[in-house]
Amino acid sequence: MKRLAALVVVLFGLFFAGLVVRGQEKPDKKDETTTSGARPEGPQAKVQVVFNEYDGDKKIKSLPYTLLVRVGTDGRDGPWSKIRMGSRVPVVTGTAGGQAQWQYVDVGTSIDCTASAVPEGRYRLSLTMERSWPESDGASEAKTMPSDPEQRLRQPIIRQFRSDNAVTLRDGQTLEANFATDPVTGKVIRLEVSLNVLK
Repeated sequence: MKRLAALVVVLFGLFFAGLVVRGQEKPDKKDETTTSGARPEGPQAKVQVVFNEYDGDKKIKSLPYTLLVRVGTDGRDGPWSKIRMGSRVPVVTGTAGGQAQWQYVDVGTSIDCTASAVPEGRYRLSLTMERSWPESDGASEAKTMPSDPEQRLRQPIIRQFRSDNAVTLRDGQTLEANFATDPVTGKVIRLEVSLNVLK
């Protein structure tokens, strides 16, 4: 009888120890991925945006910008990549006590880009692009100084271009995404977008 009781105690102890060990085991990586909702990262791509400015048929300016973008998977966009580059331009807003009052205006280029993989080996880019620049030689209304009416302060004209666009490209492809004409100067801006997937 004592041996039977001892055997029961031993079996119970082994069963309890097995439960403890199982409870301490870590779930495998596959289970962790499933429960956490994490998605595998897609490839990284180099996206180049070029602002080409023309005066008639003559190219007078070419401004390239390059972003590294992580491509989203499962039809979802990847994280946003952003570029901000510019300056602050002083603009006269008025006068007080014979002194000019200044305000600084931000000008430059802002580009936001996100990407996702789509069927047939293509990639969809969502782009928000904005460029602004001063033209000091443009026609502007000059302000006079109260202390010296002959003294005039030239005001720069701030020109602006903005585009929200979605384009679909293959690896290595370049596409002219936008074509816009400035109604005042007649200058033309052609916007090119290219994509290269990094291996």
